[in-house]
Amino acid sequence: MGKASFDVEDCCLVVLDTLTAAPGVLGSRPAHPRNGSPTSSLGPAKTGRSRLVRRNPRQIQRDAHSPRKSVKLGDKTVALSARVVRGSVGEVRLTRFEYSILNHLLVHVNQTVPSMELVRKLWPSDPTKGVHSLRALIKNLRGKIEPDPAHPQYIVTDLAIGYRLRMSPPGRER
Repeated sequence: MGKASFDVEDCCLVVLDTLTAAPGVLGSRPAHPRNGSPTSSLGPAKTGRSRLVRRNPRQIQRDAHSPRKSVKLGDKTVALSARVVRGSVGEVRLTRFEYSILNHLLVHVNQTVPSMELVRKLWPSDPTKGVHSLRALIKNLRGKIEPDPAHPQYIVTDLAIGYRLRMSPPGRER
């Protein structure tokens, strides 16, 4: 019997390719960027060969949920990719939590998002942070994007439910 020659790296890549194609093979949990599966952040490389490369799970989530690159809110423009609010007084940076809130509200524009949904999105490992921390973040975000934070036009509170990003339809000004 002759020796069979094979490349160990190619063999491992075939196994990983099979696991990413059929995530339920190892268990009931599907491969997802948040569940810590080793195959969750693997994907085919851009080369001609069928090779796998590791991608950053946060980058995958950011690409999947960013509907726009910038949003115009009155006289201010929010550059989502740079996490900056530009207005007549200059630029103001958004924190990662403020950006996450605004991005989630943009995905659900003109819809009420429950407060606990935002809390779970901001602190997935510790949802006991609570609504009080969320209120402080919303207050800071309103200070950066609202013309008059005491009387918000864009980030509206629906009492005992949550928050809504209110945007006027195209062609209608406030």
